Order: sequence, then C-alpha cells, then structure tokens
Amino acid sequence: MKKRKGFGEGKSDSGEQCENSNEVDHCVTSTKLISCDRSDGRYDLCSVNGPNVLDPTISTFFASDPTGSTSSQQLTIEKIRPYPRKWENLTMPGIKEFILTSDPSGPRCKVQHQAPALVFSAGGYTGNFFHDFNDGFVPLFITVHSVFTSDQDFVLVIDKSLDWWVSKYKELLNAFSKHPIINLDKDNNTHCFPYTKIGLVSHGFMTIDPKLIPSSKTFIHFHEFLNNAYTQKNPITLDPHPTRPRLILASRSGNGGRVILNQVEVKQVIENLGFEVIVFEPTRRTPLSHAYELINSSQVMIGVHGAALTHLLFLRPRSVFMQIVPIGDEWVAEACFGKPAKAMELEYLEYRIGVEESSLIDEFGKDHVLLRDPRGLQKNGWSSEIMDIYLKKQNVKLDLGRFREYLKIAYKKAKKLKLEAMKTTSSLAILCCLLLFIKAFFIMKFNFWLFPKLSLANSISTQGTRHSDPLKGAPKDPIPSLPTQVTHVGLITCDRSHYHYDICSIKGPTVLDPTISTFCSVDPGHSKPSSPSIEKIKPYPRKWQELAMSQVKEVTLISSPKRPKCDVQHQIPALVFSTGGFIGNLWHDFGDGFIPLYVTVNTIFMNQEFVIVIDQSRDWWIHKYTDLLQVFSKHRIIRMNQETSTHCFPWAVIGLISHGFMTIEPKWLPNSKNIHHFHALLANIYGRNLSSISSINHAPDAPPRLALAGRPRGGVAYGRLWLNQDQVKRVAEEIGFEVIEFQPNTSTPMHENYAIISSSHALIGLHGAALTHLLFLRPGSVLLQIVPIGLDWLADVCYGHPAKVLGMDYMEYKIGVEESSLSEKYGKDDIVLKDPEALTREGWSKKLIDLYSRSQNVKLDMARFRVHLEEAYKRAKDFMLKQDQSVSPGHAKGS
Repeated sequence: MKKRKGFGEGKSDSGEQCENSNEVDHCVTSTKLISCDRSDGRYDLCSVNGPNVLDPTISTFFASDPTGSTSSQQLTIEKIRPYPRKWENLTMPGIKEFILTSDPSGPRCKVQHQAPALVFSAGGYTGNFFHDFNDGFVPLFITVHSVFTSDQDFVLVIDKSLDWWVSKYKELLNAFSKHPIINLDKDNNTHCFPYTKIGLVSHGFMTIDPKLIPSSKTFIHFHEFLNNAYTQKNPITLDPHPTRPRLILASRSGNGGRVILNQVEVKQVIENLGFEVIVFEPTRRTPLSHAYELINSSQVMIGVHGAALTHLLFLRPRSVFMQIVPIGDEWVAEACFGKPAKAMELEYLEYRIGVEESSLIDEFGKDHVLLRDPRGLQKNGWSSEIMDIYLKKQNVKLDLGRFREYLKIAYKKAKKLKLEAMKTTSSLAILCCLLLFIKAFFIMKFNFWLFPKLSLANSISTQGTRHSDPLKGAPKDPIPSLPTQVTHVGLITCDRSHYHYDICSIKGPTVLDPTISTFCSVDPGHSKPSSPSIEKIKPYPRKWQELAMSQVKEVTLISSPKRPKCDVQHQIPALVFSTGGFIGNLWHDFGDGFIPLYVTVNTIFMNQEFVIVIDQSRDWWIHKYTDLLQVFSKHRIIRMNQETSTHCFPWAVIGLISHGFMTIEPKWLPNSKNIHHFHALLANIYGRNLSSISSINHAPDAPPRLALAGRPRGGVAYGRLWLNQDQVKRVAEEIGFEVIEFQPNTSTPMHENYAIISSSHALIGLHGAALTHLLFLRPGSVLLQIVPIGLDWLADVCYGHPAKVLGMDYMEYKIGVEESSLSEKYGKDDIVLKDPEALTREGWSKKLIDLYSRSQNVKLDMARFRVHLEEAYKRAKDFMLKQDQSVSPGHAKGS
C-alpha cells in the first residue's frame, strides 16, 4: 500500500488521483494546493496546503500558489461540511458547506495571520452537553494532536458559534488556542492564513484511540487537559476529601423523559447509607468552572442515562460512576458513557432498570414488545419513533430495595477511594518529614567536616549490609483493598497486600526439597536463630477465590540453620508457581497462568535468566505449552510433584503477579510492556513456522473465513451448548462466510489452533474458554461473543475487554429469555431469568456458577441472530480487503 501523506505537514500533495490508487478505504482527492480525505465514515477532512484567503461572507477559502502557476491550471473546487457526523442524513444538511477553490481571483486580504487555521462547525447537535463533547471537543482534541505538532500555534475558525456557547466554553477554547476565535457568523473581514485544515477527526462515540494519534494520547490525557483548563485560573476551593464520601446525584426534571419519579426517596436512601449528597441539575447557564469544581471534588456520581452524565469527564480516575439505564437504552448507555468511563479508569457501575421500574409499563403493559424485547425492535436501527419512546417518553421509579444494593457497592468503593487518598496525603506528610530529616543529617555531616569538635555527627553509625530486593519495582495492585501486609523473616519477604495474589522472595541462598514443598534458607548474618521461622504461600494469583485456592498446594518457606543437602546446584534464581486451581481450562491457562507469568517476568526478571519451578503440573499440560514455556526460560522445568532431588538457588521468587482478569497494565511494568507485546510474543512462537498470513488467505474475491467455536458435547449438563449450531453454520454460509467449525481439546496442538484462528477474519462462539483464542486473532478481526443469560459482566471481563484492548472489532449478542434453556425449567418470569444481577450482586457462589454456566444451553433465534451475522460478515469483509491492500503483490505471492 502506498504511504499516505500526513495532513499535519502543511505541504502540497503530489497530485495522485484516487482512480489511480489501490487505496479503497483511504481515497484522497487531491490537487496541488487542496486535498480532501473522505475515506472515513464519520468525517471528512480537507487541507489547503499553502497560503489562502477566507471570505466568511461566502464561506469560501481561496488558495493561492506562491509559484504563480495556479492561473494556468484547471480550476479546482472542493466542498466540505466540517462536522464529524457525516453518515447522519438528519444532521448534515443543516451544517454550512465550505468551498475550497484554487481560483486565483480571490479577495484582497484584510487580516493577516501567521498561524494556520482550524475550521469546524458548532452546528448539528451542538448545544446538547453530550454532543458538545462527543461531536466537538473530543474530536477537536484528537484533531489538534493529529494534524498539528505539540508546539504549533493555530487559529480556531468556528461556524454556528452562538454567544452563550462561546461564553460557556471560553476556558476550554482558550486552552486549545491563545488567539481570538474567528466567529464566521459575525465576521465580514477577509483573513489570510499560511495553510488551513477544515474538519474534525472522530474515532467514534466518546472515543480516543491512542493507536490512531501520533502522540498516543488517551482519554486520561483529555481529562488532564480539562483539569488544566478549569483549575489554572479557577483554583479548587471545595475539599476533595470530605468527611463523608460525596455523591453527586445528576437530576433531570420537566417532561423531557428519564426523570427519577421517586428522587426524594432515593436521596434519603443514599444519605442513610452514609453519603454526603448533592443534587446536581445543570442548565445552559451553569458555569463549567463551578461544575468542574463540584464533580472533581466528589467520589461518586449517579444519574439516569442522559446528557448530564457527560460530566463524568470531570471525575478523578478511580472515582465511582453509576449509570441508571432505562429499558431499551442499553447500547446507547454503553457507547455514550460506559465506554468512556472505563477508558478514564473510573469505577463503572450500571443499574439496568426492571420492567416494573419503567413508566412505559403504564402505557403499554409489561408484556408489550417495547418492554419485552427492545433489542428486537432496534435491530434495524433507531428510528425517530423508537428514540422518542425510549428517550423522551420514559421515566423511572427505582425499586429502592434493589437499588440500595448497588448503592452499597458504590459506597464501599467510594470509602476505599477516600481511604487511599488519605493514605497518600499521610505518605506525602511522612515524605516531607523524611526529606527534612535527610536535610538535617547532611547539614550535620557538613558541620562535622568543617567543625569536628562542635558536631555530633560522630555519634551516628551504620551497621549491617543491605541486600538487594528482587521484588523492587513490583507494581501496586489495581484493587489495593487490603492494608499493606509485608512480613520479613530473615531473608524471606512476603507481600500479602494485593487483592489478586501473594508473592514471596528469598533474598539469599536457598534449598528446595520438592518432596515436602519446602524452601529452606540460612541467613548468613543470623546463622543460629533460636527457632525456625516459617512463611506459607499458595503461589496462584486468585487468592480471593476460596474454591480455586482450595485446589492449590501450599509451599513452605523456612529460615533455619538446618537445611537439606544440595543435590543439584543452580547458578540462577528460581520462579515458582502452581498450575493447580483452575489451570487446565484454556482461559485460566492464560488468565491465571501465562499472562501473570509474563507480568512477573517483566517486573522482576528483566534481562535475567531464571529456572521455572512448577507445582501440580500435569504431563499433557507441559506438553501442550512446551513452546511457550521455553520462551520464558531455556532451562529445564523443575516439576515439584515429580521431583525427588533437592535443588539449590542463589535466590527465589514464589508466586505470580496479576494485574486483573486478562490484563497487563503498562504503567505498572518497568519496561511498559502491554497486552500487544504479549500478543506479539504468541505470534512469534506459534506463527513462526507458518507462511505469511496473507498467503494463508484466499484470493481477494474469496469469502471471509469464519471460525465457529463449538463446545464439547459432554451432555446437556455441561452447559452453554449451541442447540442449533448446525443451523448457525448453514446461515453463516448463506450470508457468504467460509465456515470452519473449531472445537479444540486438550490434545489439540497450539500451532494448529493458531493457524486456524490467525488466518480467519472472524471468530464467533458462545461465552466459554474457546474464545480465549481471540489472543490469536489479528487486530481488526471480528470477534462476536454470544452471551447467555446472567453472564454479562463475565463476558465483558473475560473476552470483551481484552478484545477491545487488542484492537479486535468486538461484537456482542446477548440472548433473550426465550433463547435460554433455563426458561423451560424456571419460566420466563422467574428471577433467575428476569433479574440475574440481583442473584449475583453478592458474588458468584458455586451454585450460581453451576446455574448460569453449566445448566444453561442456548437455542438462538435465527431471525434475530442473522442480523448480527450479516453485520459480522460486512466487518469481516472490510477487514479482509484492508489486509489484502496492506500487502504488496510481490509479498502476497511469497516473494
């Protein structure tokens, strides 16, 4: 594929025409001075790549060629509506069209600017607080960091910028540009610029994709930008750490829909739980600096889905954000607020109202399709009529008993956040005292050097030798809900402060006796302790889960002068972990095994050799993952459950570090590795003996390949079977897929699995371990997860979140009550099907796991599922075409 020219260069294009290019998805119409990229479905972006004159009275930019050759060329005209919602026919006709022309007879310049112009419209839905950010300031932030360098000046040129809007957002607009805004609705002067950009870049609903920005900016950077804009000249006066956790209750009133009808009672319940409650109902006249101060100093924000929830952008990371989701608003609630909340690292909670809590029940009755199957009504899109019903005619009356349980979770999280903030403040105070002490110490030392007779420094002495700590730099746990619990026994250190895992280290020579799962160490400075000291650890990163940990063998660490004779001497340290617990299930093999192993190695053993010591390992498991294990360590694996010889190590680490479910947090790793590096590691291992992915694909006109992940048919009791999988396969083939049924087992070589999945354009399956193979998909591939009743949060945590982080095109099909086999046993109105969240909010007991994961099968509604398959086909086909275009013809043939 030919390299595209960047829009931030401010230079002329080469003149290459779209019809002569293979770039189907990145077609750029260009002239010498004017270029327009119309390849994205959300926005157009044009550039006048040289001196130009704006005549605001006719909304036209006249480009002038400094060489004077323009007049001899054919006149060129481009038109653009600079608003990032170009797919929407309802909106775009109301956006003013700008003309870009190479006509040399442009007007004379009255105002000369030394900085370029960035032009966009504040029309469309601007004026609605959500759209002000979704269609305005978030795309503006993306555009600035995509087309301008970090130190580059520019002038904002805005169409449809009303006085109240400019006044409301003056701090934010000034943060983007120090120059006066050119308001096209009020300006009649002609303006000259060295070059100009027209339009805003959008990455989707309230989305900033760092992979698409040269500087890799994220939503966290946008939050910091807002913080600088609203605190630089407006210092915070409210206490960000109030006595009680502060909760903002975003209120709606009037007849616009989504009003909390029992808000007074709701507020009382919240206060009874211990919150300080502030009811917040912003209007157009509410100064944003005041709103920022209020929201940013609070620990929790709660409200019904609506524009006011856009204020979540003002919350501090780790604050609690709870969205109340009315019937039928599920997907728009996730896209508008759920997704950005997670991107901002907020503690996101979602309360989906029941049918009885919706005012629509009074008008339509609880069995009406509007309440029973809103997804079915919406499968062909959001008509104006559907939008009016769900967004403008629906109010909510919350079930206070059910809602109270969610508030308890919010309170617990907010209280923990407040305690952490207090600890941070205390730590800073201690640090200040320590710095003062160090300063005093050095003053004393300095005085001793100058005035030895007057100094007391000669009374200070140091004793002992410091040992290097192999756990130095270990990351803080993402859920540090427990107080720090670090114990020291001689050379043994155990950190038990983390939610997911314990980890111990022996910082000196140690001997492993595998027959009794014990490491013995002798502290050379204390060779004769009065009695042995002992620490015990289960080296498996799931310590909160009693069921898993009951299947993990305990390892003993003992500091004693008596230790066994050494049979095998190792010159390098040991890393010890267990493959008990849930290991043997593919998801847990990676979620509890290889991803924590990768994190641990990149935290403690960077550029250092070590020996892997595994307890409770099985032959088939070692054989299956031999290639992967050998990448971590080239040395022979010591299997404690099969070993009788004693082994000596210079030091050892026992346990694995986990950042959470299928998660690698780069900010907690010294080398900033992330899940993409792990994905590349798997590709290097399992893809190295394969031909290139492009050659695995068919010819360009061949159908996209779909891997259909089946589940073992071990009887109905096994759970989550496709009862009509054959029908699914047939419909997928009718739509146009080449379908490969994929049902791996423990004996299937990983190389075979990798070859199938990495060469596919889509992977579809029921929530289950087989979807872990998403780690083998190429970024941009389609993953469609079918989610049974009750497994929504598990589906997102286990597969939805990692798929999005890895750049997959993620889709989700949540089955209806009638598609679940549980409806036959319990009836569709049973709480098991009607409100699984109520059953699972206190945690997942073995009974609930059996109910939703092992007793439930699905029979898909093929009319409804076909719509999702058709969309998956469209996306897979697009991905296949992009892959074909990204490989040169020579490479595609294996040259």
